Amino acid sequence: MTAATSTGKLKLFFGMSPGVGKTYAMLQAGREKLKEGVDVVAGVVETHGRPETEALLEGMPQIPRQTIRYRDVELEEMDLDAILKRKPDLVLVDELAHSNVPGSRHDKRYLDVRELLDQGIHVYSTLNVQHLESRADGVEALTGVQVRERVPDTLLEWADEIEVIDLSPEGLRRRLADGKVYQGGIAATAAEGFFSARNLTALREMALRSTAQRVNQGLVDLLKQERRPPPMPTGERILVAVGPSPFSETLIRWTRGYADSLNASWVAVHIEKPEVADAETTARLNANLELARSLGADIVSTSGEEVATILLRVARRELATQIVVGRSPKRRFRGRSLTDQLIASSGNIAVHLVPTVEEQGKRRSRMTSSRREYLQAALLPVLATLVFLPLREPVGYWTISLLYLTLTVTASLRLGRGPVFLFAALSAICWNFFFVEPRFTFWIASAQDLLLFLLLFLIAMTMGQLTARLRLLRLAEQRREHRADALFRFLRDFTESTELPLAIEHALRHTRDVSSGETALWLPRAPGTRTLFPENAVFSEKETGVMDWVMQNRTPAGHGTRTLPEMEALYLPVDHEDRVFGVLRVRAVTSDLALRDLLQQMTSMLARALEQESLRLHLRDAELDASSRRLQKVLLDTVSHELKTPLTVLLGSVEALAQPDAPRELAVEAGRAGRRLLRNVDMLLDLSRYESGVVKTKSEWIDPEDLVEQLRNELRHEFAERVEEIQFEMPGELFRSDEALVFQLFNQLLRNALGHTPKGGQVWCRLRVEENWILGDVSDSGPGLPPGENVESLFQPFRRGGNARSKGLGLGLSITRRICQALGGDIHAETSEGGGLAFSCRLPTMEN
Repeated sequence: MTAATSTGKLKLFFGMSPGVGKTYAMLQAGREKLKEGVDVVAGVVETHGRPETEALLEGMPQIPRQTIRYRDVELEEMDLDAILKRKPDLVLVDELAHSNVPGSRHDKRYLDVRELLDQGIHVYSTLNVQHLESRADGVEALTGVQVRERVPDTLLEWADEIEVIDLSPEGLRRRLADGKVYQGGIAATAAEGFFSARNLTALREMALRSTAQRVNQGLVDLLKQERRPPPMPTGERILVAVGPSPFSETLIRWTRGYADSLNASWVAVHIEKPEVADAETTARLNANLELARSLGADIVSTSGEEVATILLRVARRELATQIVVGRSPKRRFRGRSLTDQLIASSGNIAVHLVPTVEEQGKRRSRMTSSRREYLQAALLPVLATLVFLPLREPVGYWTISLLYLTLTVTASLRLGRGPVFLFAALSAICWNFFFVEPRFTFWIASAQDLLLFLLLFLIAMTMGQLTARLRLLRLAEQRREHRADALFRFLRDFTESTELPLAIEHALRHTRDVSSGETALWLPRAPGTRTLFPENAVFSEKETGVMDWVMQNRTPAGHGTRTLPEMEALYLPVDHEDRVFGVLRVRAVTSDLALRDLLQQMTSMLARALEQESLRLHLRDAELDASSRRLQKVLLDTVSHELKTPLTVLLGSVEALAQPDAPRELAVEAGRAGRRLLRNVDMLLDLSRYESGVVKTKSEWIDPEDLVEQLRNELRHEFAERVEEIQFEMPGELFRSDEALVFQLFNQLLRNALGHTPKGGQVWCRLRVEENWILGDVSDSGPGLPPGENVESLFQPFRRGGNARSKGLGLGLSITRRICQALGGDIHAETSEGGGLAFSCRLPTMEN
């Protein structure tokens, strides 16, 4: 598995107009990088015939442009595929707002740059302020020149560095007059039009404000990370309240223009009310929020009824210095208006009131209750009257009034405000007509009955309205609880999944549950997993194009958005910070903004998990690479020494033995070196066999006395009389196991103990059989391990203790663990009380 490619960085050379020297500055910066040894190429550079610019381009590596035929004309464009194949460290791409020839992979050059960045290639590029979407209309109105090439404002957020190429209007006009911008009569015409002093001054201010606003946003992000953020130390930050009203669009555009005039960042806040909005209201709200988002606002959604309190809380949290709201009408009977409340409690936050022009000059609330509720409100009092008529004489008409009141309160638990009002009115009328003297008239003779009638109506209305309001609050709380529960279950199942594909399946299931529609994930850039979820998901050619656009622009598209709203499905980017991994498709979605926010939160969490998996794989590959290099070095150093040394001794002894008077000790030395060499080779072969799992065990009777004799004979070749230092304690009866493997196990353990114990020390080897287990212990009185060293590391291949006295490959203890595992047991080590190490193994006895 390969690690994910890191994202390249974008440096933008930003200016107020053509001719300020953006391309020249970009080429100078590219040449500096070239001198530093960076692999730099020119992808596309437009010199416009300027000699000084062409001089900088000479000698710089260039990617030849590709030729595209369009309407029988051959046109040249940047060759994106050639750059990707060449994969330089840095590529220079001029005129970022350029529109590509139809037939190119992307219709805009900035999308080519996005692909280069995603492939880890750094880019230097140029851009004029008039090409920003938010500035283009203002530039057209100022200069009278139509701006056709436009890029989204979010492109400034892509840039890791922005260098403003600033030049005074007088200096630019001198360059224009000297023919360094345009040649001949074009320069004179431009000086009177687009390049007039007035236009250049305004364009210069726009460029500086746009850059400063980008810096200001970075400051806001840093301040919001503090526990108690201070007020904005520089600039302004504006908050605007956005709702479903048609006037909100005007309010949003007014706030954007006001923010631009102050060089301020701004945030749009929507407060979700308890009432359930109809489809038309929800669609207007979504359109207004999408407009605010497209114009560069940060979007905040919250819920509650105390609008003024919530706005002020969000304003302080978002570090807003000004609040913009539409002027709300005076409330004659319901206390202070929203405007009055904001002004009274705003403190050091300024409040701007924008005059509103509602439809027909006043606000009108839409009827949200259904006809069925009104029909129920009309019929239930009539049915209740039929039930209450026989009760008039036994209980009295005053008691019946309480029954009507109880019914009104009960009905308000299920009906809206309008139906409750109708229910209360009909209940009072029925009580008066059928139960109050004189009966079957609307005349009330008694003052007490009149007062009771009015109280019945007022109490029923008040209780009904309060209960209806509580019902709406309960429903809103249930919606919030449902979303919170869905998010909790999503997080729980997602985090408890041990494998990434399973976690993605859980995420997809939860998105399907909350949206009540078909969902699918397309993850072309997800690490360590497949591309499609579910595997049988099918995307049409049109959908593939939409998803490509969503990934490139990192913006939702489809149903309920401003981009391709006619699509049947909603397409959400799976992205986090500067990385995008894929797209979530949701079919049969509603226009519910809260649902969209919930789905976006889920995709954001999924993207974070994918990024963590990418980092984990990258770290794992890095650790494996470092471990392989370390093991390779240890293997080469150890094997070269342990094989070369006995070979040198062996060859030297053989050469000496060729002499007639060679002493016998040389033959002994040659034999010892040959056995050491053979043992090292055998250990390498044994380790290979155990690692591959081809070792087969066999059950046979083992005589403990024969085992001790074999061990002494084998060890005597290397350790001679030191073998007598070993204290054996063996069982008196035979036991069943694999004799060859048991011999090799204790042979390696005793070699390790003797090799680390100085002469005169003690080595103990104990073996006993208890029930169906063979228990073995080998301990020594050597120096043991240095403080802090882990005993488990001794069982790793080519690992030797820090206090090792003996030479060797460091494979012996690794082989003992693999022998124990082959026999169905295990081995562990610990430091002895009197010094040295003790190894204990536990092996099961074998059946016949």
